[in-house]
Amino acid sequence: MHSVLRGDPAAVTPVVFHKAYDEILNRTKEAFESCQILLIDPFYISNDRASQSFRNDVLTILQEYVSIVHALSEKYQTRLVKTHDLFQRLIRFHEPDTFCPEPVHPNLTGHLAIAEAVYAALSQ
Repeated sequence: MHSVLRGDPAAVTPVVFHKAYDEILNRTKEAFESCQILLIDPFYISNDRASQSFRNDVLTILQEYVSIVHALSEKYQTRLVKTHDLFQRLIRFHEPDTFCPEPVHPNLTGHLAIAEAVYAALSQ
């Protein structure tokens, strides 16, 4: 995400992300037909929506990556954990630092939130 925002030519753009993820899922489904897959969408634990902030830029571009994961989940009929939505709901009531010292590497509390969401998805 940071590389895309900085214009790094080696960055994983949404187009590259979609193509690679689709190929991985296709190959997995072909090799393991009965394999049940659980996808977890990307997240960014921040509520910084200041118009000129880097975090706002990441939150904006992240939506395209999240949409790609959701579309691929539908295409391949996988289970899906919407971690970005989960954390955005949680940080309405708690400071982002409760879950993560910086937006992409959860602490124990953040990992627990993800684990509970994964457990719920696998329990359906």
